[in-house]
Amino acid sequence: AEAGSSLFINGLKSDATARTNIFIQETAGSDATADLLFYDAAGTVVPAATSNASLPPFQLVRLIDAVPPGAVSAKISNRAGSSGRFSAYATPIDQTSGDLWSIADWKRLNASLDDETQVIPVVGKLYGVNGTYFRSDVSITATGSTPAAATVKLFYDRGSRSAETEISLPAGETRVLEDVIGTLSPTLTGSVVGYVVLTPSAGNLAVGSRTYATQEGLPGTYGSAVPALPLSRAIRLGQGKVLAGIDATSDVTTNARTAATFRTNLFLVEASGAPAKVRLTVVYADRSQIAFGSRLISKT
Repeated sequence: AEAGSSLFINGLKSDATARTNIFIQETAGSDATADLLFYDAAGTVVPAATSNASLPPFQLVRLIDAVPPGAVSAKISNRAGSSGRFSAYATPIDQTSGDLWSIADWKRLNASLDDETQVIPVVGKLYGVNGTYFRSDVSITATGSTPAAATVKLFYDRGSRSAETEISLPAGETRVLEDVIGTLSPTLTGSVVGYVVLTPSAGNLAVGSRTYATQEGLPGTYGSAVPALPLSRAIRLGQGKVLAGIDATSDVTTNARTAATFRTNLFLVEASGAPAKVRLTVVYADRSQIAFGSRLISKT
């Protein structure tokens, strides 16, 4: 954010179940001042202990447990006259499990236009291995000085079925669609995986989501933020994308609930309404033998 501009972060939590930290990083090598405003779901300003932060060149400011109770969104402004610039993100933390997830101004991060259609590439309502149950919440905030409106459409069963709703928000208000699949399609039973398309029709909106799980015998929630991505960020013919840090465990390891091991799911969403063919290549180190090297597997 340059001088006179603002970042909007929604999906904050500060209640009996979670607290939220704010991190602000100066990126231009000059002094800057960040002014913070927090809002509840109705768009009313919530007083906070921290209302501004001074940022020396290239310094990171950590505002621990800075979000006041009841706040669900934040406007972080670079004070007019500042010569510096900054980026910012937040980390809500589940008070019971200790799990945290990172959220940012996804629209600014992805250079999305105000009226551009946004895609949340995965939402779920399903049972996983080892007694886990996954679901997804979607948070939508009207960030401008005028009301905002949009169509929220859920696609599921590999896109063959859908459900939708129209939302209208006064300026500053936030709508949280908890368990978005259950909210938009309450009669669905069993495990369902899908994605959400949000098409703005008025005003400015910030959109984000979190997919998380609860597990039998373990308190609290465990999950990750899922950003809303503009259609302009979709890969097209001849383009590619690299996903690093992929982990793959065996079924034996997963079923044994071996600590500090991870497995990876991959979701592909066709976003333009035309057939697509994608080639996936996975490169990984096979350490099952004393001497090991890289393996490469491809699938179309």
